[in-house]
Amino acid sequence: MLNLLVMIRPSFLFVFVIGLYLSSILLQAQVGELPDISAPLSGQALKGVVVVNGRTALKNFQSAEVSYSYASGGSWFLINQTRDSVEDGRLAVWDTTTITDGNYKLRVQVFLTNGNVVEKVIEVRVRNYSAVETATPEPTQGLVSARPTLTVTPTIYAQPTPTDLANNPARLSRADWDGSIRFGAISAGLTLAGLGLYLAFKKYIRLK
Repeated sequence: MLNLLVMIRPSFLFVFVIGLYLSSILLQAQVGELPDISAPLSGQALKGVVVVNGRTALKNFQSAEVSYSYASGGSWFLINQTRDSVEDGRLAVWDTTTITDGNYKLRVQVFLTNGNVVEKVIEVRVRNYSAVETATPEPTQGLVSARPTLTVTPTIYAQPTPTDLANNPARLSRADWDGSIRFGAISAGLTLAGLGLYLAFKKYIRLK
């Protein structure tokens, strides 16, 4: 029983995928071609009055509408409605100065006589009052971003050569030191001798 289930599951998945593919082909055959927006480009930054170009000349064409909404979703606001099909030309004129800056969806719908509705939707950026980050985004697939290589060149500084300090003029030599000691001894001897004479003379005066 388990082996039977293992065999059935891949077969069922294969039939399911084939069924979806055939359904998409049948739906495309019923709907026919899709409308197109040739300008502005998807992701383009828009300013001021923008001409919307594209194609709505489809089989069983009845009417067409050009509208916009916030990129996050919500209500659609009509820009232009017409019963004239366009092969490749102007579909509407959109004054973007009447709305706030932001990201929006731009849609072209074609209503067919058989009751079907086909559409083309792109996203654009309105930048009338704010800085434009980039121009129309370019495809990044297959691009390799190389990291910059930082090269550091070492700088060699010369080592300072030690030099002898200048002689200190206040430094005493050996001869100066010895002379100072002798001068001090003589001065002390003379002072003591003079003090002795003074005391002896004073004693002599008292005895007399």
